[in-house]
Amino acid sequence: MVNDGAALGLVEQNANPAHRRSPLIALTAAGRAAITAVGDREKVVLGRTGGELTEADVEGCVRVLSGMLALFDGRGAETDEEEGEGGGERNGPAGRGRTPSG
Repeated sequence: MVNDGAALGLVEQNANPAHRRSPLIALTAAGRAAITAVGDREKVVLGRTGGELTEADVEGCVRVLSGMLALFDGRGAETDEEEGEGGGERNGPAGRGRTPSG
């Protein structure tokens, strides 16, 4: 993503005093404008929900999606093979309750 952003002029590399071989990546003015445009567009789209989504709905969605990302990145729940035979169940993505592993 950094390479794509650099090719589009959205980010730039700056010297990193802590790590000579790892530059710091910063948004350019065009990058800040792009991020602002995305945020503005999201606000318009979210405004169309008519107040049907509650804060709890959004928090629940973030919790589930974060759990799924952790699972896909190998940081989530153990697989049945890792648990050993006869495990049968494991914690869900949010770490609440039990879900079938089948």
